[in-house]
Parts: sequence; C-alpha cells; structure tokens
Amino acid sequence: MINARIMANNVKKELLLLNFLKYGDISGRKRFQKLMYLGKYKFNIEAPFIFVKYYYGPYSREMQEVLDNLVNFNLIEEKKVKGNNCILYKYSLTRKGKISLNLFSISKNEDLKIKELVRNYKHSPTEVIVREVYEYAGIK
Repeated sequence: MINARIMANNVKKELLLLNFLKYGDISGRKRFQKLMYLGKYKFNIEAPFIFVKYYYGPYSREMQEVLDNLVNFNLIEEKKVKGNNCILYKYSLTRKGKISLNLFSISKNEDLKIKELVRNYKHSPTEVIVREVYEYAGIK
C-alpha cells in the first residue's frame, strides 16, 4: 500500500512544475532548475525539492525525475531545440497537462508567487539567472 503522504507530496511536486509552465514555456533544463531554486529560496514557494551543489550550481535530481515523468505521461512536452553550440530542452504544457491544471490546483498564494517569479525572469538570459542563483546561494 502506498503511503498517502508520499503520494500527496509527489502530486504537489508535479503540480508545481505544471504551474510553472502555465505562465509560459521554459527553454533549458538549467534555466528550469535555477528558476525552481529561486522560487524555493527567494520567493518562498513551497517547493519540496532538495537541491545540492552540482556542475552549474544548485541542482535537484528529484526535480528532473519528476519532470521526466511528466513528459512520459504526456503532461509536459519536451522538445530539443538547437541553441548556441548546444541542445536546449524546451518544456511546455500539453493539452493533457492543461486539463490536469483545471482539475487540480495549488494554493492561490503559491500560484501568485510562481506568476511573479516567471514574470520577473521571463526576459532574463539564463546566465543572468545563474549568476543570481550563485550569489543567492553564496557560491563563487
């Protein structure tokens, strides 16, 4: 039998990622990771992901696993896009993902924080976001 608390926590993680994409596509795994980090630590979004120091600053393997699961369940679309000398992964909600957001929701307060975060960083280059994350995390 699955523990109800574990199941509820997993649903919260999934809804959180879906809600980020409600306000627009996100291009780049690194960008998505850093936005979630800022969401958790700067905007006080209740993000139940654990971040560890990694090659490009704070990283949550757990977040990537949840994101991959949402792609596998066709709630999020992942497209490979050619960037400057690299491949970016562009994430967007699918029709099924949008329907899921209509059926399940997070708190209005959390949704407003996500909306503000996305609006603040929508036009910021990823490297600017990464620098801010490094400063915020105290990484040199």
